[in-house]
Amino acid sequence: MYGGLLTLARGIPIIALFIAATLLPEDGFGRISIVVTAIATASLLSDSGLDTAATWLLARTDQGVEFGAIVSSLVLVRMALAAVAVLAMLGPQASVLVGGSDNAFMLLAFSVAAGMAMAYCSALRIQLRVRGHGEVETLLVEKLSAGVLFIILVILLKEELLNELWVYPACCLIGAVAAALGRRLQAGSPTFTAVRRMLSAAAPFVVTTVAAALVWRSPVFLLGTQGAFEEAGFFALASYPIILLSSVSVLSAPLLLLQGRVNQVEKRHFQITALVGVVAAVALIIVAAVGSSGVFPLPVATASLATMAYLAPALVPLWLNPQLSTWLRTRVGLWAPTLPSIAGAVVGIGVILWLIPTHGSKGAAIGIVTAESLALFLYCELRRREPSRIARGKNDA
Repeated sequence: MYGGLLTLARGIPIIALFIAATLLPEDGFGRISIVVTAIATASLLSDSGLDTAATWLLARTDQGVEFGAIVSSLVLVRMALAAVAVLAMLGPQASVLVGGSDNAFMLLAFSVAAGMAMAYCSALRIQLRVRGHGEVETLLVEKLSAGVLFIILVILLKEELLNELWVYPACCLIGAVAAALGRRLQAGSPTFTAVRRMLSAAAPFVVTTVAAALVWRSPVFLLGTQGAFEEAGFFALASYPIILLSSVSVLSAPLLLLQGRVNQVEKRHFQITALVGVVAAVALIIVAAVGSSGVFPLPVATASLATMAYLAPALVPLWLNPQLSTWLRTRVGLWAPTLPSIAGAVVGIGVILWLIPTHGSKGAAIGIVTAESLALFLYCELRRREPSRIARGKNDA
């Protein structure tokens, strides 16, 4: 239920982007996709590792001075990371995307502000998660406000939106401000000790998050730097349903750390998770095939549907990997999933770099499926080598 509600909230911006894809030319949507990917990646890089680490630390800290210091340190670190990440990803391409230095400044200014505001809201949601109420509602307000406003502007502006790419980050900024209104962050004074604890606890999670971000987000930027904006748009549009469907597993994983529910992550749980991944993958392949055939035409480019079919098999490892990595962290050690994640990313990015010049978005999809599948194989091997830990976990249950 928890993961499903968060997935529903995060699906609102994706619906808005699908609407934009039907109203904008393919080249133009590709440009917007690069902006969207940059902001989403900045949020991811300042989110997943610190999200899980902060949940871990705050759940084990009494409400008091130390709690406030951790919260304030979390906000400081995340906002700084978000700002740096946005500038690093959008800075080199901003002028090309918008066709002028003045518009480039507007795009960067709103994108940095949106990234920092979203990082603040994310820290606020972690505090609410630990308290046990308010997290989902806050996320719904943020995503619904930004998504609805963006849909209205896309309908009104249509192709004129391509001259004002700063509109999307401005909508994200407004959504974040709306979500933060009326919510008090229990922040104290950030301390070096709290920052050090945060970064130390987050390090194992950050490494795996960066590895995943490089695999999933790099194709959009690689295609953009080559001037293949249409292909960037095809890939981005194809990846949205995959990422959304995998969010239930990804977003539920931190609760296993918070609630100590690792005994749920056993053989039966893995079998059900794998089955759901297979069903979702087959369903997407069927949708892509039917939509491409013209029998039931969809308002989506055929190239995007074909790329989605190539990407769909990744849903199986995408559903299993977050649960397996959580199991390994709790039963083996926090750094246990690191090497499989890095190995998958290195091989996957190698395949992406090899195939993108000749196969475009489809080549990127093949590289991603390779990366996720290799990581899944290595996770399973690590789990298989820990029979004594499994037995102890079952005896403790």
